[in-house]
Amino acid sequence: MFKPTAFVRVTILLAGAHWSGGQPVSSGVFTCGSIWLGQPGTGVAYKGTLRNSDYGFSAVIPRGYTGWGAGEGAPFHGFAIYLDDSYPRSCVVFQIGRKVDLPDDPSSPTVSSVPEKVVKVGNRRGSKSRAKGVIDGVDYENTTVNLALPRGADTILVTVTLVTPREHARTNQRIFGSFLSELRFQ
Repeated sequence: MFKPTAFVRVTILLAGAHWSGGQPVSSGVFTCGSIWLGQPGTGVAYKGTLRNSDYGFSAVIPRGYTGWGAGEGAPFHGFAIYLDDSYPRSCVVFQIGRKVDLPDDPSSPTVSSVPEKVVKVGNRRGSKSRAKGVIDGVDYENTTVNLALPRGADTILVTVTLVTPREHARTNQRIFGSFLSELRFQ
């Protein structure tokens, strides 16, 4: 488990990324629009293998899909892969940033979801949790995987979340699992 600080969340928002700060809509469950402010077709498009030397990782965008990040020139803090063509109800959201604790920051609460289990994420291990709930009449399931990667004096925080209506969960879990298995961290 990691402890996200308010400073990191605010910094990411001010830097131009689309991360919403992680506020669930209802019952601890996210929709694509509540976890990621971008939309399909906006921002930087990522296809194939994405490598990022700042955070030391590579990710493979599943064939036939596009990862959508913040606008051109904005700092990189992740992307969303929308899994349906219509209104984006299913997505995989990859968020990454450096953990920053300042001496004057008030302590922030720890993440409260209980991990179901430790899971393999490419060449690392992370903790996985699930949440389910109904939003606007749609039965949603969220699967979230968190990793904390030490990098010298820094810690890189990674969160990968699958947002899906439960009726599409089986298919979307396979895509999510494939995405997770291809992640590589230095």
